[in-house]
Amino acid sequence: MFGKILIANRGEIALRIQRACREMGIKTVAVHSQVDADAKYVKLADESVCIGPAPSAQSYLNIPAIISAAGHSRWVTSFNSFMNERASRFSRPPNSFGIHSPSLRL
Repeated sequence: MFGKILIANRGEIALRIQRACREMGIKTVAVHSQVDADAKYVKLADESVCIGPAPSAQSYLNIPAIISAAGHSRWVTSFNSFMNERASRFSRPPNSFGIHSPSLRL
């Protein structure tokens, strides 16, 4: 299995993924914008990475920032996230960066 997963989601979805990971003994890394730094899902994650300022184009849609944050983990989940909407913008498939992401639909 794997020991840590980056959750590229926010809010309730992130909390549900975190809960499942905790039950399986998997550490979590939350990504967040500057404005979301105090959000519940960020506080409950084992680690967190700020990926940019509040506008989603500069944070949650910033693929290089997500790739950089993924360096904290080998697995990324992004169910129903901004990242799924922009998956085609990866310059290469996520696994070419050493990131495994079964939830990304490219």
